[in-house]
Amino acid sequence: MKIYRAILGLALMPALAFMTLMATPAVAWLEGKDHPSQAQIELWIEEELGSRYVITSVNVRSQDLRRGMFEYSETRLEIQLDHQEDLFQFYSHLEDGVPVIARTYHASSGKDLRVFAIIRAVPTGESWEKEMDFDETSQDILNWNGHPRNSFSPQAVVLDEPDYVAHLAKLESERLERAEQVSGVFSGHMKCGANLFEFQRFEIDAVSGKGQIIWREAKYGANWMTEGVAAEENARTKHFDVKMEASTNRFEIRMTENGPQLVTNHCETTMYPYDSVPLNIVNQRDKVKRFLASLSQEPAKVALSEKDSPRAARAKILDVTDEGFRLSLMHPLFLNGVFNKSDENTQASIIEIRFVDSEKLAVIRSPVEGRGDPLFGSSCILKLSITDSNELILENTERFGCNERLVLTP
Repeated sequence: MKIYRAILGLALMPALAFMTLMATPAVAWLEGKDHPSQAQIELWIEEELGSRYVITSVNVRSQDLRRGMFEYSETRLEIQLDHQEDLFQFYSHLEDGVPVIARTYHASSGKDLRVFAIIRAVPTGESWEKEMDFDETSQDILNWNGHPRNSFSPQAVVLDEPDYVAHLAKLESERLERAEQVSGVFSGHMKCGANLFEFQRFEIDAVSGKGQIIWREAKYGANWMTEGVAAEENARTKHFDVKMEASTNRFEIRMTENGPQLVTNHCETTMYPYDSVPLNIVNQRDKVKRFLASLSQEPAKVALSEKDSPRAARAKILDVTDEGFRLSLMHPLFLNGVFNKSDENTQASIIEIRFVDSEKLAVIRSPVEGRGDPLFGSSCILKLSITDSNELILENTERFGCNERLVLTP
């Protein structure tokens, strides 16, 4: 074939001649010993295109003898085609990964495709050696008009057609279901390292993407703040991203086995329905209420120790609220992490406790009146518990040099 192409001098064929062909009136077949017959040409066209197209007509534009090193027949044709089936091209993916394809051709549209071809043929005894070429525009039509439906995934949906619309409706229904699952009114807290944040009321409507949160940092002097939030589903994770409008805080709300929970990379969150407080928090609140109810303005019984060594101390309740209390404590001077061994050098500390709904149980501050260091240093990890016998135990734990322990009995 390479020799044959050289003989025909295909590289020398001017493009203009082919364009002139398109304007040439149709002519009669000039078949004979110098040209392939009509039946032969139609057979070749069927072999070349019949697997993909229905050939509706073949018109001869010209038929000539050309001379190179040998004579050969050159037949220029206009071919009308129709696809055997609808054609499609890839369009995109939906959020669940389902491919979307776009219909590029309707086989039943009645709109034929028109292409132009040249057949060059040399007789070889009882048969022909031939070559068929299409112009550039015709190549584009043949190559880029799309692919049959079976070339794509069976799960693919066709853009803007009923299966596509139905699938979009299904995705929206699933999104609304997920949004309704995480919508509601909640309370809870979030622990981020040593910091604790309380959510008095967190209301979220993930369907509309709007909500409101009333929160504060769990420390003395912190007031409740009200802030709007916006929620939007993450197309990849299917969880809802929550952004607080007045700050840069961002969370993710997702369904868990314990219901909707706020999740971040660096914080531990406990969240529960506003009107359905978990039993462990109910029990904790009951213990706190009983303890606060037992406090009075009379001196309280107190035991203060350091490394299991008892220290003399006197305590008096200053005030009690629904959330906590303040305690005045007289004890030996406390400097550089140790008590003064002389009982004559004393120090007045104020222990302020506000209870919270978390495993941390309370926010504690211990300012000093006059000389001395805070009894419960901020560098220590504080643990507070209320026993079944209504004793409050406050101790420094888990760090070297944090050895103070206070037991208060109303």
